Amino acid sequence: MVPGNRPNLMDIVERVEQNECSLTPMEMRLRLVRDVMGLPVDQPAEYALITGCRGPSSFYHIAYLGALLRHLGTSYTLLSVETCCGESYIRYLNHDKPDEIAAFDGYAKQLSSRNIERIRKLGISKIIAACAGCMTRYVDMWSDSGLEILYYTQYLLPRLAGLRLEGEVNFYEGCHALHRTPRYKIDTTASRELIGAIEGLTVAKTLPNYCCRTVADKVFAAADRQVIVTPTSCCAGILRQKRKEGAPLVKPLTQVLCQALGIHLELGST
Repeated sequence: MVPGNRPNLMDIVERVEQNECSLTPMEMRLRLVRDVMGLPVDQPAEYALITGCRGPSSFYHIAYLGALLRHLGTSYTLLSVETCCGESYIRYLNHDKPDEIAAFDGYAKQLSSRNIERIRKLGISKIIAACAGCMTRYVDMWSDSGLEILYYTQYLLPRLAGLRLEGEVNFYEGCHALHRTPRYKIDTTASRELIGAIEGLTVAKTLPNYCCRTVADKVFAAADRQVIVTPTSCCAGILRQKRKEGAPLVKPLTQVLCQALGIHLELGST
């Protein structure tokens, strides 16, 4: 390497001290979605796909959603840099303190506006949100922006056809207790209609919407089949992390839809 092109070595040292790695979390995310999953990034397209800033276990959902969008021939792109919509800290607010809520709502809109600017620079006016929290925040903050904002289930429902998969599963929507505002809560109808459209697949039981963050054991205990299907990216990630040996497998709805279409991805043990 030519010395003049050498990166600032102290910057790299600082990254390692802070992250245990020479890459920032955003650089890791970019490598995951672009280089490992092969998804389009920062390209002119009809739709911008907002992934949310969940952990790597939730990216199973993103990989399968990308496969479904490819199957449909959807023109879409991810952002190489995606700023948090605010859900990651808004959920901790004390709702007895309206001034605190107003301050952090304003902060969330200020930060998510960076994504809106990135989307508009690509000439895009339509958003597909892969994350329930992001969907809630974007509708709440940007519904008057002229952007069309769809939850991924709302996008897929009228477009997917020819779904067939034999089996019996349990269905867990998730409580969405943290993804609500006075003006909006997530659409749970589309997810049920999607799984209901899969010929040969029986939803033997709809599980109570216990909060998987706090009582995941109750979700697993309520199951009476070997597979739990959830449409919610954060729930899929959390339940996979908290699953104990012998408990039902957890599959994101996007994975089951791919299976119902004969789309197979190599993503490790599922």
